Amino acid sequence: MMLKFRLAFSTPFQAMGNFSQSYIDCDLALKISDESEVFISYAELEPKALIYKIDRAWVEKFTTRIMNKTLDKYADTLETFFKNNLNIQQTADDLFIHRNTLIYRLSKIEKATGYNPKRFKDALTLQLVLWSDKKLKSEEFAN
Repeated sequence: MMLKFRLAFSTPFQAMGNFSQSYIDCDLALKISDESEVFISYAELEPKALIYKIDRAWVEKFTTRIMNKTLDKYADTLETFFKNNLNIQQTADDLFIHRNTLIYRLSKIEKATGYNPKRFKDALTLQLVLWSDKKLKSEEFAN
């Protein structure tokens, strides 16, 4: 029988009084990270973790304004695009699609949302809305 484990580690802290927050951060990191990751750095997930610490009403308002069927349909494409630092060729290779197919999908996302995934500021907004949508869906699943 193989034992499977995952380990999260927090940002450094100076006083033992901060240990409980470190534990909470590691617990959240384990919940929001990719299941395939074995060693999870809270510092690397901290921007995503901020979404999970924001009041649900704010997250719903933001998500409802931007999220739509097209964005939901191409969420995996966007996640891969962001994982590859907005590199079109690497993303197309990872998704096993033609480069032009990826460009077409990114264009559809821009037309449907008004946000261009190839522009940093717009990509940041789209990444935040994808994280927000995952948060809302995970809370619905938990309830």
